[in-house]
Amino acid sequence: MTTTEPRSFARPIDRTDIELTLKRPDKAEQEEGVSMTVYAPKGMTDWAGEKGVIPAQNYVSEDFAKREAEHLWKKVWQMACREEEIPKVGDYYTYDIVDQSIIVIRTAPDEIKAFHNACPHRGRTLTEGCGHAARLFCKYHGWNWKIDGTDAKVVDRHEWAPEDLTDESLNLAPVKVGRWSGWVYINMDPDSVSLEEHLAPAKAYLDPFDIGGMRYHWRKSTIMDCNWKVILEAFNEGYHVQTTHNQMLRYMDDWTQSYAQPHDLNKSNVPPALPP
Repeated sequence: MTTTEPRSFARPIDRTDIELTLKRPDKAEQEEGVSMTVYAPKGMTDWAGEKGVIPAQNYVSEDFAKREAEHLWKKVWQMACREEEIPKVGDYYTYDIVDQSIIVIRTAPDEIKAFHNACPHRGRTLTEGCGHAARLFCKYHGWNWKIDGTDAKVVDRHEWAPEDLTDESLNLAPVKVGRWSGWVYINMDPDSVSLEEHLAPAKAYLDPFDIGGMRYHWRKSTIMDCNWKVILEAFNEGYHVQTTHNQMLRYMDDWTQSYAQPHDLNKSNVPPALPP
């Protein structure tokens, strides 16, 4: 796809349904292929060849990154943490993305809420990392909140006029929360589509694998000095499997389709994995 503006996927967009039938080149004559429906914004249906190359500026432009921060991350569902990372009531996880910080906290055995990680008074952050709290506490002026985000105490509240400090204005600003297969998602846009709609149709394919019953065996987190799309596409692109991860070839096909545009960055179109 070629685009000049970051697009929010939080709201429905004018789109075209495209029916694709995927076949492996070596067995194109012997098999019927795998059919699937994909969705693309209208006018963006030419995915291959020259029209399918995303401009390199989208990966290196500071202005484009700023527009992503404003129009993408504040409007899209994002994985914040796993439910088992906050198993007890009062356990919290601080999710940071660009200049936004979100508190994800278990408020009841089967209830998880999220709030903007900012004191309503001066904007100081209330949590960092993960931990446990009976109250959420601002270390600047001592204001604190119950774990459900409602105001618990304002130091010397009587010194303010009642109309200046209403109960509603003192509560922490809520953030939408969604849960699927053990993952906790957040969305800063109160008018976004539901998590279920956002995950479709992948949710239907993945539900049988009981991801919610899985647990981390090992993981590592690091910060890369690059635009997020560079590292994400490096993981999603399958062309490197035959060299970098060739031990996986015993279990999967590595058929991919790649192309390059002269004098620009190489890009790859990676179709979904096909059954053996």
